[in-house]
Amino acid sequence: MRLGYCLCDLGRGPEDFAGAARVFTGCILNRPDHAHAYGCRGRAYVKLGQYDEAVADCSKAVELDPRHAFAWFNRGRAYDNLGRYDKAADDYSRAIALDPKDVQAWFNRGNAYRDLGQHDKAVADFSRAVKLDPKYTLAWSNRGAVYSNHLGQYEQAVADFTQAVALDRKFVSAWYNRALLTASWASTSRRSPTSPRPSPWI
Repeated sequence: MRLGYCLCDLGRGPEDFAGAARVFTGCILNRPDHAHAYGCRGRAYVKLGQYDEAVADCSKAVELDPRHAFAWFNRGRAYDNLGRYDKAADDYSRAIALDPKDVQAWFNRGNAYRDLGQHDKAVADFSRAVKLDPKYTLAWSNRGAVYSNHLGQYEQAVADFTQAVALDRKFVSAWYNRALLTASWASTSRRSPTSPRPSPWI
């Protein structure tokens, strides 16, 4: 198992991730009831872009152990990549219920809610993510984009993009988004009241 963990966690490309999958396959052949091995192979499949296989393995993992938060989370990732955002949100919810401090699960569910058009829920999840990890630059930026693109809360959006660039001075899209909103405000007097604000680039 340790070799599989190393290949999956530290691997740099498909060859390493495929090697991890082979290691976990060996574990499963030795112990067909090994829920964690299924979950780990599912994660390797996610990294390989084999999302249907990832769903199958993570489904087997949670069938064997319904409290396997790691498998719920990785099945959510697979569903995300398949564009099945409702199922992804459900799986992230199961992961969060089992591990409420999993900041990545909160962030990913926020993205799924955004893609489902449930913007208030997305903001709530990104807010939870930055509460758990105040240095999570992507969560700040993604919340700012939802505030601006979907909720019309431009001051909050600027504040979030400002926080993102304070944490990462090389975060180009956050700089761009903040500049775009600031320029929009500056030109308000030169535009008609019904002119749309430009949408941030995310």
